[in-house]
Parts: sequence; C-alpha cells; structure tokens
Amino acid sequence: MWKLHDFNIGVSNTDPATVAPSPANYQLCSTFAGAAGAVEHITCTVPTRGRYVVVHIPGKYQALTVCEVQVSTHSGRI
Repeated sequence: MWKLHDFNIGVSNTDPATVAPSPANYQLCSTFAGAAGAVEHITCTVPTRGRYVVVHIPGKYQALTVCEVQVSTHSGRI
C-alpha cells in the first residue's frame, strides 16, 4: 500500500484541471515531508488567497486519491 508523502499544498486562481499544477502557478501554502497519516491538519505558513487548493507531489507523475479535504479560514470567509 502506498501512502501520500513529501507533498506541497498550494492555493491558486488557475484551474488545475486546465493547467497542470507546478510551483510556477500556485502560491505555496505549506510543505509536508515524510508519510502522511490517516488525518493530517496542515496550516498555511503564510497568508494565502485563491480559488483552488492544490495538493502537488513534486517530481514524476504520481497518482493521488483523496477522500476528503476540508478547507477553513481564520477570518470565517471562504
């Protein structure tokens, strides 16, 4: 069984369905080193704003299956 590992979380106004995610087209929110567990709480290290949340695994193409992602904000506006 493969686990999600070594990935970046980004925020972008560019639809990732039309342009492949790369560091050039999203604002880096946070990085995660190592293997993720069943539930991970990741907080942006810098204030970010955008329409799309990107989970990006750098390097060669890798498949990613995500069951649920919850996005929240400190200001109460999403």
